[in-house]
Amino acid sequence: MRVAEQLSRNYYTAYEGIRTLSLTSSPSEKFAKLLLSWSPDRGNAHEPKHVKMTLTPEEIADMIGTTRETVSRLFSDFKKKQLLQNGRDPP
Repeated sequence: MRVAEQLSRNYYTAYEGIRTLSLTSSPSEKFAKLLLSWSPDRGNAHEPKHVKMTLTPEEIADMIGTTRETVSRLFSDFKKKQLLQNGRDPP
């Protein structure tokens, strides 16, 4: 019974991830939704979210169906708009 429950949870999580990423139109929107999905705390929208990135731009590009160059550009654009901050960047 527990195996079936775990498989059901895994299926639902995968389904939600695919549905969310496939219903978005732009790479920017896909990138933002992917980053938000990795946030351990989805409570207050006004609080900064901390996410430890362990994937390469190539891996992220594969996940959202774009190129490494686009992911690098999105990182830069999000940083310029102050939507994203690298842990090595000054506050």
